[in-house]
Amino acid sequence: MEGRIDQSFSQMFLIDSNFFKDKTSNSFNYDLLISKILETSTNHDRCLNDQLGAPFLPDDLTWIITQNMGQIIKVPDEGKYVVIETRVSKANRFFVNRWFGIWQSSQLVMEFQIQFAALNLLTRRMVTIPYQKLEVYCLVDKRLDQNFKRVLESDHLSLNNEENCQIGEEDIDNNQHVNNLVYIRWAFQAMDQLMHPDYQLKQISIKYGHEILPDHQVKLLNYLDDSKKEADHIVSVQTFLNQTTQEEACRVVTKWCLAN
Repeated sequence: MEGRIDQSFSQMFLIDSNFFKDKTSNSFNYDLLISKILETSTNHDRCLNDQLGAPFLPDDLTWIITQNMGQIIKVPDEGKYVVIETRVSKANRFFVNRWFGIWQSSQLVMEFQIQFAALNLLTRRMVTIPYQKLEVYCLVDKRLDQNFKRVLESDHLSLNNEENCQIGEEDIDNNQHVNNLVYIRWAFQAMDQLMHPDYQLKQISIKYGHEILPDHQVKLLNYLDDSKKEADHIVSVQTFLNQTTQEEACRVVTKWCLAN
């Protein structure tokens, strides 16, 4: 290897008015933020491919997200830049985990861990990952790895409401299924109606299951556990059910706390 390949990669983004739906404390546009996180991840992949001299994955394979979890320390201030930093935190033959730190004015305001798997576009099956190259070039920073906890199920919760989700042409990505960001958008659109504006998002966990194709029918089941109100927090569980296949496509669990 000629030269040194950095473990860390960063990009800067302006937090403009597009990141805020209105002025309430829970109005931050998290699906837009996560799109910027994934943009940073994609650009890091391109940078690594250039430095390694060859694509990490062959053309018939693509990355898919299996899990995502985040912790919100504070909402970034509008009108200021944030730096999104990413590092590979874990790699094996099945998954590659990435850590993301979001910094504003040298302060860590959010952290995310996203787990990726490799999908064969022809067979639509997950395949093994040639992870050894990451270890050979010392590109895995294991200090930042965090174990993914089991995503909370809704068995002990009462159903708050349910709604049908409409799939638009723009919701289908290059892998010919509903894009991961669409579930987040649907989830927060529903939470806008359910969550009191005095509450602010503190934690989010997302578990992706079976894919949804363009001609499938989708139902969102919203569960709200407000039994912890006396402890100043509320937990929501949102399950996306593929009604065509009767399989769970995605589960989103969020923890909301009273804003300071």
